[in-house]
Amino acid sequence: MAISDLLQKCTIPSEYSFIRNIDRDNDQATAILSKLAEFPSIAHLALTQILQLCQDESEVLIPADVVFTVSAFYGDDDSWTTPECQATANSILALFIPLQNDVVRDILEGKIKPLFQRNLHPYLNATTGRKLSHPAGGREAMFDYQEEQTWKEHPGVLNTLSWLVQYLEPHLYEKCWHLLIPPIMTLLDDFDTTYKTRGAETVEKVLANVPRILLQQTGVHMLLSSSLKTCLAFIETDSSPRLLRSSIRAQVALNGLMHSSQSRAYFDKTCELLGDGIIGSVWTYAYNKPQALLATFDVLPLVVEHLGIGCIRFMKVIVQQLVQPLVISVSTPKTMALNKSLQKSSLRALRCVMLQMSPRIQRWKYTILDGICRCWILEQEISPDEELQNELQNTIDLLIRLCPSTFEQECRQIVVLDERFQALFRQSVTV
Repeated sequence: MAISDLLQKCTIPSEYSFIRNIDRDNDQATAILSKLAEFPSIAHLALTQILQLCQDESEVLIPADVVFTVSAFYGDDDSWTTPECQATANSILALFIPLQNDVVRDILEGKIKPLFQRNLHPYLNATTGRKLSHPAGGREAMFDYQEEQTWKEHPGVLNTLSWLVQYLEPHLYEKCWHLLIPPIMTLLDDFDTTYKTRGAETVEKVLANVPRILLQQTGVHMLLSSSLKTCLAFIETDSSPRLLRSSIRAQVALNGLMHSSQSRAYFDKTCELLGDGIIGSVWTYAYNKPQALLATFDVLPLVVEHLGIGCIRFMKVIVQQLVQPLVISVSTPKTMALNKSLQKSSLRALRCVMLQMSPRIQRWKYTILDGICRCWILEQEISPDEELQNELQNTIDLLIRLCPSTFEQECRQIVVLDERFQALFRQSVTV
């Protein structure tokens, strides 16, 4: 079979774009779901044959066509792929690494650009990839460009963009910047958090390789900063936790790329991320959304380590927020699993905070000790979790190490009052 026919068999059906909204009770939906259920096995067979043809040096093929189609299977959490499809696709794509300039240009200009042509980001010059001072088409353009989003009928293009930036050499960014950044910004500023998340994750990969001077000359760093900040306001959907993690990591990477770690701008930007973003946007409004809180706890150590002792200005709210999950009462098995994950993450973040702000931890030792002790007792009474117990023990060990010797004596009194605490303090405190 010709490679063009095999590539056609691997083209992702557009129905995957709206599979979340399909009414599964009607006959038409049943036919669509049946078609989609068969696609992965058909695609895997075709990918296997494509791999054989690509390894045959006598076979004539167009690299851009192969990479564009096969890279749609690069993601590992898409409903149209399987581990077997992904493994075969990666074997095919490995044959085209390192990426050549002409292949990248053919994919971006000939394949991806036409899909996003009707939805150009109003703050970008599509010819140069530079930031515009005013939106092209006026203020209403910020809403108009999100209409008739035909690019969403090609779900595999998200993986193609992600794969390209993952393996794009730094020296190629300048040559294809005007083709690469418009679709990424369209994703990042989309109203749907699913696409916004993919945009933030793609930006993370871009920031790992893109030359700093390119962001500075085009002004795109300001556009990225603004859009990534906006991501922290999206806390309501199932995609929100993933979006929060990726957007916070991307903001840290952007700050580190654009500013010296010793500069005031770097300090101010990181303080803004922690104070206005994580604390002001997420913790203030997601107090009843444990998944969103868990996402911020997971990435908080990254922010704290970059800010260092400067976190002291936020110490009160940080310590109180991290200690609060330790005294959660568990009621159902589903709630129990989530709460334990939240507690483990809060303890890991708390230890990072304690290390970075050790000169001031003395003031908060009793608040932290109270939360840890309460959590330890709840653990004994409900269902012990060895990993959580280790996290509690590691945290109390660090607290005793950072505080004066008099604190150890106070902890010894706790063990005398209730011997259940002996295992918590391990070898740190002996009676």
